[in-house]
Amino acid sequence: MPDINDKFVIYYAPKGYGSSLTVTISVYDTIGETEVNAQSMTELENTGIYYYNFYPKKRTSYTAIMDCVQRPYKAHQIIRIEKQKVSGAVTIPKIAFPPKTWQSKDKESVIKMINKISRTQLETKKQEIENLNELQLKDRNSHSELSNRMTELEKIQTLSKRNSQELIDKGIDSMKNSNTTFLEKQFDSLKKTFLTEVNNLSESTLTSKIKELNLKIIKFSKLADETNANIGLSNELFSSNLKNKLDKLTQQADDLILLLKNAEN
Repeated sequence: MPDINDKFVIYYAPKGYGSSLTVTISVYDTIGETEVNAQSMTELENTGIYYYNFYPKKRTSYTAIMDCVQRPYKAHQIIRIEKQKVSGAVTIPKIAFPPKTWQSKDKESVIKMINKISRTQLETKKQEIENLNELQLKDRNSHSELSNRMTELEKIQTLSKRNSQELIDKGIDSMKNSNTTFLEKQFDSLKKTFLTEVNNLSESTLTSKIKELNLKIIKFSKLADETNANIGLSNELFSSNLKNKLDKLTQQADDLILLLKNAEN
């Protein structure tokens, strides 16, 4: 244990035990006063270990701080200066080493924090996966509902087409029957009128009446053609027999007129 003015050797080794480096030392007492201010340390025979001979001036605790300019690496050492005891007992000076940079409590705290972060991230990922699964399920349900709706619409459209076609067919049949019946009645009425007038007319007026009747027949034929054109079903509404009867009646009227002309001559 050094006392006041006793030599106390302080040792220091920079990183890698580099040789021929600039190494400095500063020594402070307990109240922060500077005892040694950035003094150079001496290398021990090119070993990369440096030393400094310190001569304390107070009975107190000193803190020595060493550093290297080329390879910065601070280290410190605590030096206690006490009064020498008279007895032969030897007191070993207590050297306070710097605290470990990685204490067990700090390690446990960091591990807990990492575990907490991991759990939080895991829960977040789990929630994201659940949300994604829920969206996928909703999407599948939406597709299924849309498909069912489209199927229903197709059925409704098919049924609507079928009903419309049935109504159209019924309407056409009804119109066809109605117009055919009407034309047949008109033709029968015209035929009866023609025969009645032929029987009642005298020979002198027969020719003019036949011409007038022929004009009525032609007008009636045009009326029938216009009726067929308006409903777009002329070929379906008029049977071939009815048309042939009209043509035959017209031809008979023309033949009768020709016959009467020949008789007059």
